[in-house]
Amino acid sequence: MLLEHPSDRFIVDIALVYNMLCTICLVISIYWRYDIWLKWSITVQRYTTYDTLINTGVWKYVVGEIIVNIVAPYPFFEGMKYREYVQAFDTEIEYEINNILLFFMFLRCYLIMKFILYLTQFMNPRSQRVCSMNGCDANTMFAIKGLMK
Repeated sequence: MLLEHPSDRFIVDIALVYNMLCTICLVISIYWRYDIWLKWSITVQRYTTYDTLINTGVWKYVVGEIIVNIVAPYPFFEGMKYREYVQAFDTEIEYEINNILLFFMFLRCYLIMKFILYLTQFMNPRSQRVCSMNGCDANTMFAIKGLMK
């Protein structure tokens, strides 16, 4: 990255630190969301009071979602590069690690899609109640199927 002034470097560093703090907060909120969901599941008697995220198997989803969301540019990767030789063109390609991580960070767009699904009529309290009376779960897959129909 070519920066003209030292103040530009400072702004990039501040942005990377801010991004890292936001990623940490996102990871914490993912854990809290699953923990609150488990407490709700206990109150509606899907699980017992002895169940945890680990013995229910939900920890796999928590860890998977955290791994997807932890991919982000970090300040300690600033300036580190990945080099690869392309034999077909007899040249060497150089990528910054933070640019690669930024590319994969777009996987977080699923959070926006999930939020939009929660705003549909297929995930409101009435749908939850009707689905529970009929023995199914009004989750995100149910909302996707409902929107497709």
